[in-house]
Amino acid sequence: MKSILFRKVFILSVALIMTSVINAEVLLSKIIGSNMVLQRNQDINVWGWADAREKITVHFNGVTKSVRADRDGKWLI
Repeated sequence: MKSILFRKVFILSVALIMTSVINAEVLLSKIIGSNMVLQRNQDINVWGWADAREKITVHFNGVTKSVRADRDGKWLI
């Protein structure tokens, strides 16, 4: 009986820890925002901050690019 209770508490604890790890905050540079004007036929850099080593994916104009934040949380696509 105690092992079943222990197992349930352990599984609940792991689930709570994982949800706190999964919930990460990704920030864009303040210069990037709604109604901004982009130069035609030029490469566009998108950058910001996130948790260290977090995977960032950007979808824009039918193109998808991914990168991992560095150990300081900085990223650039």
